[in-house]
Parts: sequence; C-alpha cells; structure tokens
Amino acid sequence: MAFSLPTAYWDCDETSGTTVADAIGSHDGTANEDSVDSTISSNGKFAYCRTLDGSSENISVADSDDWYYDGDFSISAWINMDVNQAVFIAGQYVDASNRSFFNYNGATRLYYVWQGTYVYVPVSLSTGIWYHLVVTR
Repeated sequence: MAFSLPTAYWDCDETSGTTVADAIGSHDGTANEDSVDSTISSNGKFAYCRTLDGSSENISVADSDDWYYDGDFSISAWINMDVNQAVFIAGQYVDASNRSFFNYNGATRLYYVWQGTYVYVPVSLSTGIWYHLVVTR
C-alpha cells in the first residue's frame, strides 16, 4: 500500500498575527477572528493554539485543486470546547451538490458530508477535554 505525504498541516501555534502557516506546503491560512491577538493562547495541546468561537471566527484557506480528492484521504483536528455547541471543523463548499464538511452537532453526533452523503458517529463530547478527531475515506 502506497502512502502519500499530507497536502497541508497547520500547527496554529503562531504567537501573533493573522497568518496561519502551512508547515509543509504552500497553503497558508488567514485567521478571521473578532480580536486577533486575544484569540491566541498558550494553552494548546502541544504549544500555542487559536481560540475560535465556533461560528463567526475561522481559518480560511484559498481554494486549490489539492482540495478535490479523487481517492482516499484523512482530515484531522485537535479540538477543546469551552462550551458544548455545534462546531464546524473543516470543509469546502462550491455549491449544494459539490461540498464536504466535518462537524460536531453539539449534542450527539460527529459527522462528515461528502457530495450529499452523510456519515455520522454517535458521540457526546465534553468541555475542557482535548479530542483528536479524524475522518478517513
């Protein structure tokens, strides 16, 4: 079985600013936050982290052909919620028939949507705990 290198990897451990560097590629992101420096924390899982509110704050990355997967892939993220709410973890939206996203509904489900197909796992996440979430196709 052949393995490929990751397409992108964001540590989110910058200590200031809005650039979120891609540690292995050319897909730097931009932190879209209500108050930039106040949302950088030294309480990350491994170092610094970004504190996002789960709704209006996010990290955006420019569209790329690299996001159009035609084979197997994995998406992963470390999250630690201070409020149990719906969380958008990662995704891409072109139109209603061409979209994918990885979410937690804030109560009972972790789910992934790919081109209109929903796959979910019943789970209840607690606040104040680091979770490593992964979806693989």
